[in-house]
Amino acid sequence: MLTADVARMAVQAATAASAGLLQEANALRGMSMASMQLAGPALAGILIVTVGPGYALAIDAASFGVSALYLARLHLPPHVSLPAPAAPLPLRVRAASLRHPRPCPARRPHRTVTG
Repeated sequence: MLTADVARMAVQAATAASAGLLQEANALRGMSMASMQLAGPALAGILIVTVGPGYALAIDAASFGVSALYLARLHLPPHVSLPAPAAPLPLRVRAASLRHPRPCPARRPHRTVTG
């Protein structure tokens, strides 16, 4: 089953990332996404030709349900909380930054050097 393979790869990537193998986990995720982008439309075309567009859409909807079940069964490590956001700047500081904006590199005049 294709959905089970994708879920298994996701669990392997999450496990590898927690072990410090982030580059390999990203490569695995990228490979699985690329293969699904190739196989998905091909499988959809085969289903449309063989069983018809209505059943192909029903199978597609069922695959989303199966994916949701697999995602619900994933056991992830506890979430690390982020630090509290900084207090917003006072209104007068924000207003001053609007009156005197920093120059944007894209808006600087273009200088041509001729020799």
